[in-house]
Amino acid sequence: MKLNIAGLDFTFDKDEERWECQIKSVEVLGGISANLYVYEYEETDNRDDFSKAISSFLKLDKFALKDAEDKLLKYLNDTNDYYAKSGGPVLEIEKDKTVWDYVTFGDEIAVDRAEDGVTVSVECECEWDEEHGLNLVFADGKRIVEAGPF
Repeated sequence: MKLNIAGLDFTFDKDEERWECQIKSVEVLGGISANLYVYEYEETDNRDDFSKAISSFLKLDKFALKDAEDKLLKYLNDTNDYYAKSGGPVLEIEKDKTVWDYVTFGDEIAVDRAEDGVTVSVECECEWDEEHGLNLVFADGKRIVEAGPF
């Protein structure tokens, strides 16, 4: 079974109950290739919202990350506070780097319904919390609304 969403050709994975496609380059994630997974597409009345969210996300560039630095720094600082109290490692950002230099973007992107639209989520690795990592959630594929552990 095939489906076209936002100009992309998806196939259905019956075992995982999701639509899948390969993206050759995701600019906002530094141009990496990634797998895009769409969940609950058939169950929604607003399928056009999925298409809009995917299109918006794929049009984002690195400047979209800049808008979320405060959220990311809060997660880093909260994690550093926890580790400082428990004797764990604390990450200090070097002068010539940004917090994003300590993030490795994941190559799996999940698109799913939310109460007020569609979310696009990316699980990443981050050097300050190797156990929990970093989950970036984009509201309607346009802006990061959550940045924290997954």
